[in-house]
Amino acid sequence: MGIFSFRTIGWYGAGLAWLRFFAWGCYFHIGADGAALKKTFVGMSYGALIAGVALALVVHNPVALPSLIAAPVYIAITVFFLVIFASLPLLLCAKYQFCCYVDDPQLY
Repeated sequence: MGIFSFRTIGWYGAGLAWLRFFAWGCYFHIGADGAALKKTFVGMSYGALIAGVALALVVHNPVALPSLIAAPVYIAITVFFLVIFASLPLLLCAKYQFCCYVDDPQLY
C-alpha cells in the first residue's frame, strides 16, 4: 500500500488513485477471475472514451449550441450511448462504465 500511495502523489496521481480504486472494486465485485478482468477493463475503458468524447464536445461545441444548454445536451447524448451499448456482453456491467464516465473528466 505504501508503494501505491507513493505512486499516486500529486494532483494527477490523486485522480488516478480514484480510478484504480474503482477498477479494483469493480473487478472484485463481479468475481475476480479472467472474465471479470476483461469486463472491467473493457467497460471502464469504454466509459473513459465516452467521457473524453463528452468533454471534447462540451469544450469545442461543434454544433454551436447556446452555452447554457450545450453541456447538458452533449452529456445526455453521450450517456445515451453508454446505456444503449450496455446490452453487449463485454459492456454488461453498466455501473463500471458510469464510474469511469463520472471520474474521468476530473483528470483533465
